[in-house]
Amino acid sequence: MEGDMNERLEGYTRFLDTSGSHLTYAALSVYRNFPEDLSAKEREFLRRHLEACTDCAARLREVDETEGAAERPRVRKNAVRYAAAAVLVLALGAAVYRTLLPTTEVPMPPAAEIAQAEPEPDPARFTPNGTLENIVERTVRSGEAVSIIVPKNGDTVAVPFTVRWQGTAPEGTAEVTVVDNANTKVWSGEARSRSATVDARLAPGLYYIKVTVGERLAGAWKVVVR
Repeated sequence: MEGDMNERLEGYTRFLDTSGSHLTYAALSVYRNFPEDLSAKEREFLRRHLEACTDCAARLREVDETEGAAERPRVRKNAVRYAAAAVLVLALGAAVYRTLLPTTEVPMPPAAEIAQAEPEPDPARFTPNGTLENIVERTVRSGEAVSIIVPKNGDTVAVPFTVRWQGTAPEGTAEVTVVDNANTKVWSGEARSRSATVDARLAPGLYYIKVTVGERLAGAWKVVVR
């Protein structure tokens, strides 16, 4: 089992989005804000990928622009707001914990810790919705049409995340709606500029983002929350 854990820690697929070719925005946020939570090999992997991939380098600049505009003090307790950083810290901490345990006896964790352990994500929550898939990134033939900047369609994100778009939508209030793969609304908000921050507590799964201006659909995308 220890060998399996080490093998997982050595892999880098958790840094990649569903395409397997680009870094997730969560990984880029950790690389920018908490590089000390990464191992030397992980930082080197991310650095080399950014040097070789112009798309991911552009994504990093977007992270710099979005998060640099409201820079928060880099205090350790604030790191819990970055889900990806928390996952990395917990994984590395578990490896150290197992290394320091006596080899002759492995004590069971307290019952309270077992009760608080997060359950495995429900696979059904990641099943695409056929109806919603038909509107994802479709061509919107109207003056309100927009194209998303971040997150990209199909990206894996951590909550909270910011939706930013560009387009020729007229002045006024755009509405951003997030629905799950059962088409149940889980969050909505208004944005007078071309951005909105989704701060709802979303369970792991597949979600669809819709931007409407008035009563007209201006754009739709999907993301995966891990």
